[in-house]
Amino acid sequence: MSEFINIPADELERLKTRIKSLSHEKAQLQLLYELISQLSPGAGLKKTIESILHLLMNTIGGTNIIIYYKLDNNWYSLDINGEENIITAFDDPLVKKAIDNKILVEGAESDSLMIGPESESFSTATAWIFPLIVNDNVIGAIKMQGIRLSFDINIRNQIQVFINYISLIMNNELMNFSKLEIAYDDVKEISEVNAAMAELASMLITPPSINKISFLVLEFAKRFTNSKYGFVAYIEQETGHLIVPTLTRDIWDKCNVEDKKIVFEEFRGLFGWPLNEQKTLMTNNASDDPRSTGTPEGHIPIEKFLSAPALIDKDLAGQVAVANADNDYTEKEQTIIERLAALYAIAVQRYRSEDKIREYSETLEQKVKDRTIELEEKNKELEHFNKLFLDREFRIKELRDKVKKLEGNTG
Repeated sequence: MSEFINIPADELERLKTRIKSLSHEKAQLQLLYELISQLSPGAGLKKTIESILHLLMNTIGGTNIIIYYKLDNNWYSLDINGEENIITAFDDPLVKKAIDNKILVEGAESDSLMIGPESESFSTATAWIFPLIVNDNVIGAIKMQGIRLSFDINIRNQIQVFINYISLIMNNELMNFSKLEIAYDDVKEISEVNAAMAELASMLITPPSINKISFLVLEFAKRFTNSKYGFVAYIEQETGHLIVPTLTRDIWDKCNVEDKKIVFEEFRGLFGWPLNEQKTLMTNNASDDPRSTGTPEGHIPIEKFLSAPALIDKDLAGQVAVANADNDYTEKEQTIIERLAALYAIAVQRYRSEDKIREYSETLEQKVKDRTIELEEKNKELEHFNKLFLDREFRIKELRDKVKKLEGNTG
């Protein structure tokens, strides 16, 4: 007779409870992941807000959703119906409380506008006001009206994670909108150079890839300084290295230096001085400039050099440089390069922000996959225990039948 395996009842209950918890957690993570995957950053401020509004309404429901946001020290709002307002003072005490105290605020609402099944359990609604916080600064708030009180409280907690993601995206859009408006106004003048700079600023509002932006900035820099050569590069935030994607165009084949590279770990010579000092460098006699360390054998001779660092506040973001202009560089060319560097810094900042957003999304996707694997494993374990349990019950019944039969024979 096979040996019976005794499975403790509390072990089975623990496993069932864990599987139920994992299923619930996976469903919540899946909802969160779908919310994040449907929200595309980089579409512009208003389109991003509209996308958030419709995504929340289609997923969570309610009667209305309003997004409040702060732009250049002024407050604005936009709701799901497209109504826009300038906020001079918050007349909604719940919204004011959420913003002032940086906390989630709930408040009961009338059910007169509620849509859905008419039953007692669905007769009460609530409003949720989530502050949008980045680096402990409130940049806005989201008010969701007409939310059912019977809504799973854990789902609300998962929505808070999505709100954190929204905060990153909104901060990115607000920051770029504000800075690019200033840059756009600053360069929008009649001259050909400034008109082109304004065009570049407007293009950076919804920019393509960082490499394409780098090439675009380089073309403007060379064109308006009458320079033969140049490069545009950005600082890789994780390593601090200088990445120069533009070296692969026109200058690459003309340079005969061995072991050419587009990644620089050390900043030396004329190109390194603006990065280390965070100041513009302009010289029309490069070979005699005391900041020069010379050029390696095979390198294109540098006669004139102009470079400005791209700065985000005091943080080094990259560099715009040109060389060997037809005429000497002057303050005019210096101003052009510095303006281009300022615009390029905004593009790099956006690239970094969107990179963080992508990382956030990928991390969440991995969590969903991990929970799915764990859930599958626990289900298999439960199936195994159930099989052992049924097998044990069958053998006990079989033994009882044999005992009864023996008792009948001996009787």
